[in-house]
Amino acid sequence: MYELSTDIVRLDATTAGSYIEPTEGGIFQLGHSKDHRPDLAQVKIMLASLDPLGWTEATQVVAGNEADDSLYEPAVKQVRTILDQEGVLYVGDCKMAAGSILSLR
Repeated sequence: MYELSTDIVRLDATTAGSYIEPTEGGIFQLGHSKDHRPDLAQVKIMLASLDPLGWTEATQVVAGNEADDSLYEPAVKQVRTILDQEGVLYVGDCKMAAGSILSLR
């Protein structure tokens, strides 16, 4: 067993586009495309990983029309449950500064 550093967790969301036709209630939806392809249905993925290793601690897959800022709180809560320790630094982009995220202190 290796003792991995769990002091820093990096969170980020990305999308994966597809030529699948979006359906009501389906996971592939039209949304803001980070790939500049608004014509493609997409799925959104939030990843929480140990920094600097890139070891995945939590993954969320949601509909492609979900906003990024709503994905941080469940990811942080999931990682907190897994690591069960205090003093972890969570690093994310500017969308992590949304008001709902600030309640995680």
